[in-house]
Amino acid sequence: MNCYKHSLERAVGMCSQGCGRGLCRECSERFGQPICEHCYTTMAGEYQDALATERGAIIRQLVISGSVLGTLLIGIIALVAVASASTGEPPHGAAFISLLVIPTIIWSFVNFRKLMDKLSDITGLMYFTTVNNWIIIFICGIVLVAPFAFIILPINIIMDIKRLRELN
Repeated sequence: MNCYKHSLERAVGMCSQGCGRGLCRECSERFGQPICEHCYTTMAGEYQDALATERGAIIRQLVISGSVLGTLLIGIIALVAVASASTGEPPHGAAFISLLVIPTIIWSFVNFRKLMDKLSDITGLMYFTTVNNWIIIFICGIVLVAPFAFIILPINIIMDIKRLRELN
């Protein structure tokens, strides 16, 4: 068998990706492993596609986390402003409470869902379930994750930015 690229050279190995192409000594050492140019290009393209997908996921998470953190901070500022402008009574009303609660619930569910996905990846178990069970999972997610929103959210944002920089 001769090299697929250098037809006059005798093949000393085959492509490690299983395509069956013969490789001469020069071609087998070209990419640091015995792999033909076609398979190397295909692998590089798949790797770039995976990086683009991961970048998109990180950017989506940053948008969600940043929006929730911004909404929480605006809610706190609004509560403090109303409290200081009032007669000394604490602020009240569903609108002010919803500024804090609704984004925290959304953020909690998103992050609890990420935890469930990681658990599924680690254990190999799938969690197909009924609507009633999803409601229970949603409530558990809120109860377990929401109290830590003010601590974890900025840490998540910093870690996502760091990971995005590493990918670039």
